[in-house]
Amino acid sequence: MSALSLANASRTLNARPNMRRLLRGRQEIAMKAITILRRAARIVARIPERKIASNSQAVYEATFERMLASGSLDPLAGSSSRDSYHVRRAALHFVVRRRLIELSGRILKAGHREDFPTLQALLVDMVALLDLVEGPLKAHPAFFSAPTFATVSPWHLKEGAKPVRGAASKRHSLGKLPHGWRERVWEAVPAASAYRDVVAALCLCPARPVEFASTRDDGQPALGVLVENSEGYLAFTTTPAKSHGGKYGSGESTVTVAIAEGGAPAEHLAKLCDAAGGAIRLKIDSTDALRKAISRAAKRIGLKVLISPYSFRAQWVSDAKSTFGAGDAVAAGAGHISLRSQSNYGRVEHGRRGGGGLVSTHARRRAKQPTRPIRERLDELKASRLGSVAPAPTW
Repeated sequence: MSALSLANASRTLNARPNMRRLLRGRQEIAMKAITILRRAARIVARIPERKIASNSQAVYEATFERMLASGSLDPLAGSSSRDSYHVRRAALHFVVRRRLIELSGRILKAGHREDFPTLQALLVDMVALLDLVEGPLKAHPAFFSAPTFATVSPWHLKEGAKPVRGAASKRHSLGKLPHGWRERVWEAVPAASAYRDVVAALCLCPARPVEFASTRDDGQPALGVLVENSEGYLAFTTTPAKSHGGKYGSGESTVTVAIAEGGAPAEHLAKLCDAAGGAIRLKIDSTDALRKAISRAAKRIGLKVLISPYSFRAQWVSDAKSTFGAGDAVAAGAGHISLRSQSNYGRVEHGRRGGGGLVSTHARRRAKQPTRPIRERLDELKASRLGSVAPAPTW
């Protein structure tokens, strides 16, 4: 710019004090933006970038919004269980990083456009977010590498009672349920209910609710659960949901029960099979509606323990452990990919030998077996708890 031009610009500014104030104000906003962006960048640098599945992202976003609405982004606030704390902590890290980066980009674009009203509004939003997150991030920092076992979680350090993990799970609730609870729930389902036949099957086999679905996740028709009546026995055949169409794990599972020992649910299904020529396929349109039907039936008989379709599955595993002992027979009936899966289900002391008329199980493929070192360590652990000498490896 020439000296004449500078002189003209100076005279113009002197003649227009409002323009000088405007330029000075814009310069102040620009400097403020730089300071705030640097503050945001320092926080982003403390949170590692992670690849997260889309469904987990949705969970984290919803969790973060609930934390915002509560007025605190501290993962420990309102978080009594350890799992809830870890979800809230992950939501804090993931969502804060993404929102700071998004807001920074919008601030830069507004600055380039010289859209100062929008820039000011965005800076206010950024400062409000930074003020909210700095304290919780300092108290609950993100790890760039896996934490060691020496790292103590803030959840463990907090004062107050801590709930026992899994205390309200289906496995632990079985001991609180009365004898014959499955049959009583089935009897409480109205005769006109579209889910009465499925609940009868749940009393006798460990099928997951989704295995009764009439359509698969891809919209294609599903097989449902096949029930066959032959010479006093019912056979329930399913393609386990977690076997990916039979490609993995057991592939196909069959549970056989004696009709005479299976009680009223078995007799009911046997009559339906006879009327249909020997076999029926049980399907439902909504797993959520099945859950609600079971919940309503449980309330009708006055059950104090919350149950769901998975309570029937947990009870079946307990019965199978009482009947066959933990191992291949239980895995075959439950459709487990690994023998270790059954440890997450009902305990043997909560089962009945031959419960529900259980006779046998069969799977197309054998479940994955524990390696010898793992089995030896499990035997040693059991022995240490019992205070006895470790037995020989079980296989």
